[in-house]
Amino acid sequence: MHHGTEAMVADTSLQDLLGPTGKFPGGRLAESDEGEILFAVGVVEKGKVIINFGKPIVWIGMSAKQARRLAKILRRRADQIDTPPYRKKRKRKNKR
Repeated sequence: MHHGTEAMVADTSLQDLLGPTGKFPGGRLAESDEGEILFAVGVVEKGKVIINFGKPIVWIGMSAKQARRLAKILRRRADQIDTPPYRKKRKRKNKR
């Protein structure tokens, strides 16, 4: 994703589309900048939020708008875990 695109893939079954695109829509931030990166945010069966970058990624940069959008997506996936079938029953502690 780097810092110049709004493209975020929500479905981890789209593995072939993930990773650097070779485009630099917002310019290059540093020599190690690989350009925009398409990635997926999903939930696995064990009730964990995952971010799939499609390949090893050292860092990502984004605008404030993109950071808020990612935060919204992460919150939505976390909320998904809090609902069945992901949510596990918690053991109650005995209060004395």
